[in-house]
Amino acid sequence: ARTFWGTAVLDGMGAFTASINDNLASVVMGPIPLSETYTVAADRETVLFATDIVSYAGWTNASGTLAVTGSITPLSDPTALALIKRGSGFSLASLSGTYRFGAFGVFGAQTLSYFGTITFDGAGSFSISLGINNEGAVSPPSASAGTYTLAANGEVGLMFGGGDSFTGTMLPDGGMALLSGGTLNGEAPLGVAITPTTAGATDGTLTGTYQLIGIERDGGGYTSLTGSVVANGSGVLTASFTRNTDGAITTSGPDLLTYSVAADGTLTVDPLADMFVGGVSPTGDYAFLSGPSAAASNPKFFVLMRR
Repeated sequence: ARTFWGTAVLDGMGAFTASINDNLASVVMGPIPLSETYTVAADRETVLFATDIVSYAGWTNASGTLAVTGSITPLSDPTALALIKRGSGFSLASLSGTYRFGAFGVFGAQTLSYFGTITFDGAGSFSISLGINNEGAVSPPSASAGTYTLAANGEVGLMFGGGDSFTGTMLPDGGMALLSGGTLNGEAPLGVAITPTTAGATDGTLTGTYQLIGIERDGGGYTSLTGSVVANGSGVLTASFTRNTDGAITTSGPDLLTYSVAADGTLTVDPLADMFVGGVSPTGDYAFLSGPSAAASNPKFFVLMRR
């Protein structure tokens, strides 16, 4: 298993440079310089090219602040990749209150997903309560704590009391942060999403066409997904994906799923009783799902962005 994090500079004309760190099976490497290309169509469909060999297909949002993509090249590693444009004006106080938290990672031979809440004090500390799906064995929420950093440009750092550390970026509107790590040798590779809780959310908060990326445990291997999810605002999703299962590319869908959004923005999706849980941003532009919270179900993790 492998996670990536770093910075990328896009020139607006189809080329980008990047400086990337990665965690490969708890060994951290980098920074590694990259020079790659990309395309963005008129409808904002986006393709990133890595050394003109591996393609990552997805979408860029209307404001140009988030692009989400997944690997679609045969024989390529299953990969979900997001780019967030840095913002300004953030401080520790910008992270305050309770957020939904989801994560997916690999600890040795075990794949785990996490789901729960994280509460920031606005001054650099957090408390967290998480349930865990460990290869289908689901444990009830347990509590821990840690510290966080938030730079003016939106760069976020989470440091857990047990030693794990993650880095990422808050979207300029504060609606979601995506993080990756662990950033130190010996820490497990893990991806993280958080969204703020809200008040007065309904099923109608999640409405429209979304681009989804995700990663899931699939038998003895892994599958990454990229595709579209249409939310009707009344509890029904229609989903179609391109799937990369250990380098084998297939398509699936359209599939019908049911969902609900609680008043605080908690999102649940129930495909065949697996029960994913996550959060929707206050504007409904972003969401994530983790779990499932049902026993005997493979760990999965998804990020959604309104097109």
